[in-house]
Amino acid sequence: MGDRPVIPMSGQPAGQIPPPPSGGSPFSGVGYSAPGPKKSSRFPFKEFWKNFRRRVKRNPAVWWPIIGVVGLLVAGLAAGGIDSSDVVPRDSVSPSTSVGVAPKATGTINDLIVHSIVSIIVYEDGEPCSGGSGSVVVDGLHILTNHHVVTSDEDCTIDEIRIQTVKNSGDLPKDSFVGEVLASDEDIDLALLTIKPIDRNAPVLRPLELATTNAVGQDIVVVGFPVIGGESVTVSKGIISGFAFEYGVEWIKTDAAISGGNSGGAALDSKKRLIGIPTMLSQSSDGRGADCRKVADTNGDGKVDENDTCVGVGGSFSLMATSATAIKFAKSHGVDLARSLPSTPSTTVPRK
Repeated sequence: MGDRPVIPMSGQPAGQIPPPPSGGSPFSGVGYSAPGPKKSSRFPFKEFWKNFRRRVKRNPAVWWPIIGVVGLLVAGLAAGGIDSSDVVPRDSVSPSTSVGVAPKATGTINDLIVHSIVSIIVYEDGEPCSGGSGSVVVDGLHILTNHHVVTSDEDCTIDEIRIQTVKNSGDLPKDSFVGEVLASDEDIDLALLTIKPIDRNAPVLRPLELATTNAVGQDIVVVGFPVIGGESVTVSKGIISGFAFEYGVEWIKTDAAISGGNSGGAALDSKKRLIGIPTMLSQSSDGRGADCRKVADTNGDGKVDENDTCVGVGGSFSLMATSATAIKFAKSHGVDLARSLPSTPSTTVPRK
């Protein structure tokens, strides 16, 4: 095999002709004849098999491992082939903007919570200081969330972003990935992250399918990890109450309950497609998106004036970035979220 020398069966050094019998000639005499060309066997496989068995007996330590490997390969091919994805380490895959489309998320809301909606926790000096939610998009290695969720402020200088997942909708989220901001836009409050698994136990994430809509009154479900009620996932229902225009872009107005921690989560239509990203603008101090008035002494100076923060006094609604805005934002940074759009036209009613 290869460069290994072949030792003749006679025990003589390789390439040397054995001596003739006593008194004979190298090319004549009784019991000896000059080596000539080998005669072809009528049963070549039989000769091959005999030689192979002889070699195995001579070097069992070398041949038996080879035989074992060949046997496993044959068994794998017989069972339907070998899938290279089963043997490539997950951490050898690096996030890239030029990747293929992963299988879309399907199934119940519980399935989407496990595979497609995540909790985001940001850290400063090893301590958690804020958080929010996010949706898995494109290839399972990108997360769509809010700008304010992953951006430092006076209360939190972010030096690490961790992505948490759950094994079941009733579980508390656990660290599964580390994230890095790929792109962020304050005006539309959107950010796109790339993620890498912390270890081999990280789950396989599946991107949500995106859909655009402009139908007022459409039922929606909002999924995220709000601060209220603990750290577990929360699902709330509502409708698309209308549309608003802020910072030159369109926003979805909804009456669905959205609170701190829901930011960056998922607003899903009846087919469980991502149509909006909650932004929490209903909580803004200037009252945008809510019936919020300065009717209480919120700063404790003994009087109610323009220096106080508005207080919600009636009905309110929350604003969400549209999937169309998210697609345009991501495309400007080299990521094609449109690949996650349904192959069939969305059944929406155009607004006039």
